[in-house]
Amino acid sequence: MLFIFSGCGKDEKSCYTPPLNQAHWENRMGKYADNLIKIRINKSLKKIAGKSCYNFQIAAGVQIKNPKENGMPREQEREILEKVEDVLVQQLTASGTAVYAARIFIDKRCDYIFYGKKKKIIIKAVQAIGDTIENYPVEITVKPDKKWVTYNWFATFGIHNPYD
Repeated sequence: MLFIFSGCGKDEKSCYTPPLNQAHWENRMGKYADNLIKIRINKSLKKIAGKSCYNFQIAAGVQIKNPKENGMPREQEREILEKVEDVLVQQLTASGTAVYAARIFIDKRCDYIFYGKKKKIIIKAVQAIGDTIENYPVEITVKPDKKWVTYNWFATFGIHNPYD
């Protein structure tokens, strides 16, 4: 597993954790650098974006092994990527360590975006994930993003796609 942690800041003692089971997900799509991009974004986080103690962006990415011509996963591989997603969500959202913000498909890659609050707990959760999930090598980066720049960009990118 590739794991990068940069720019560590001050930990917060307590923080509101929105329940994942009450998340409102929105599908968006568009083109970025001539590649199709499909985004599933947790819109219920908008009210805490940049205003909470979840100041670290955690990006976990995997390469799509057998993509369609447009770079998107085929149905069978998408099912496996959903299992990867389940493991990441379970590990990173346990005990309020992080909130799950988005999943992005672009150019033969799938990225899962979380926002975490305590660097020591994030590191422990990331190490527990291991090098691979469902035979997919996982690359994880963690960086400060107090204003949730990445989340806000994806939340407004492209067009709403209710059919995906």
